[in-house]
Amino acid sequence: MHTLTKNQLQQLRKHLTEEQHEYQELVEGNEASVKDGVQEASGELSTYDNHPADSGTETFEKSRDLSMHHHFQDKLDAVNEALQRMETGNYGECIECGQKIPFERLEALPETSYCIDHAEHQADHESRPVEEEILEPLLPNNRMDDADAWKSVEEYGTATKDSRNLSE
Repeated sequence: MHTLTKNQLQQLRKHLTEEQHEYQELVEGNEASVKDGVQEASGELSTYDNHPADSGTETFEKSRDLSMHHHFQDKLDAVNEALQRMETGNYGECIECGQKIPFERLEALPETSYCIDHAEHQADHESRPVEEEILEPLLPNNRMDDADAWKSVEEYGTATKDSRNLSE
């Protein structure tokens, strides 16, 4: 695989710089809504007389704003890291194996720091909740059949019988 030409690097740097400004504006624009509390966002002095659905809607919107803020910040960080790798001369190399990343991939994802082979593993790792590390599959197809489900629940008691013997 060949190294990037000066023209290709300039093209990628221009694209990264544009993305950097775009994500910086999104992060700054979203900070105000993230800092506002539920009461401030609704303009109410008290949430006492609010319907629970109103509070739920406000909580959802707050959660969405926070999620978007983290997403924009992660993207901005990735772009800044790519620009830093350009400055140090490591841009276009996979940080996992050191192989050159093809220009076509960098053109599509200029902030990437992984080749195709190692990007698949990173995407799975980053997108899965940490709780899954301790979960064990129930069956090979990750499903519990109905009979096993009843047996698991029945040991805690039923409406007619308390299997835990708490009353004895």
